[in-house]
Amino acid sequence: MPHFLETPDAISDTSEVETLLREYLSWVVPLFNAENDLNVDVDVALSNAMLDLTEVLPPNGRTVLARDPSGVANAIGFYREIRADAVEIKRLYVRPAVRGEGLGRKVVRRLIDEARNANYSQVFLDSTAFMSSAHALYRSEGFRDVEFYPEAEHSQDVSPHVIYMALNID
Repeated sequence: MPHFLETPDAISDTSEVETLLREYLSWVVPLFNAENDLNVDVDVALSNAMLDLTEVLPPNGRTVLARDPSGVANAIGFYREIRADAVEIKRLYVRPAVRGEGLGRKVVRRLIDEARNANYSQVFLDSTAFMSSAHALYRSEGFRDVEFYPEAEHSQDVSPHVIYMALNID
């Protein structure tokens, strides 16, 4: 099913973003907890992510939604500024029913294009070690593995279970 990408300047109704983030966090948090012997609560993680929405909207961030022809958002991704010349991609998520259609790649490419158009020169990201399909996607788009970077969302003590990547776009 063809999807179109939307990069809103504002999100007046946060319910669909919250729904997608809940789906994402309900999947990733239990696996991350098990990998790191942690006890992060999905609802707390979701609350924190929703509070941070201003970071992923202009002027210093971007949100990309992939919508089907009826307008339903089936994929999402964000970037936030972490340095004057760099952004970090966060929470790329594609609903299971539409995986394999290339939506993740389209969202990543749009985020990279948006960062380039905003004159950033680097894009960073981190993802948990179990997300091997995501790592393959990022590497195919030119990302390379890097060491822990100080602006990463997680502390360095969980870094053995997190893959850090970067892409130069200048």
